[in-house]
Amino acid sequence: MKQLSSIFSTTEKTYQSIEFMPIWNWYEILKTGDLKHLFISGKGRVNEKIGVLWDQLQDEYIDLFGLDEKFTKRIKLLKKKAILNYEYILTKDRFINTKLAILEADLEQLNSGEAIGFYSLKDHLEKYKGFRIDPKEFTVIEWHTALKNMSNG
Repeated sequence: MKQLSSIFSTTEKTYQSIEFMPIWNWYEILKTGDLKHLFISGKGRVNEKIGVLWDQLQDEYIDLFGLDEKFTKRIKLLKKKAILNYEYILTKDRFINTKLAILEADLEQLNSGEAIGFYSLKDHLEKYKGFRIDPKEFTVIEWHTALKNMSNG
């Protein structure tokens, strides 16, 4: 019975949706991997259930906003690379090494793009919106919807 109440209190103290989770917490988890940022108070015991909650929040994000185009392209290239590596192991065909080198160059080019930092992005978004954004209050949904609108003009 005691364990049940601790599960209940854990879910009460965590962000249950990206509709309510501040963008600052989201980026802190992405940056550090520390799931303590799922707790509203910033304090709590990270356990398996918190990991499941993080997976659910990411699923919710993907359902609403989809996957980044670069990310999908990178995954496709990595899949091709894995298949070519497998074929090379089976056949020892040296021409596959040439294909792998080309694929590796494509991956490197894809990764070479300079990522914009969170606060630079925040600055651009503030200019677009015309007001200061508090990342500890602006939610994940608000943030990504505003970015999407800004990029669409």
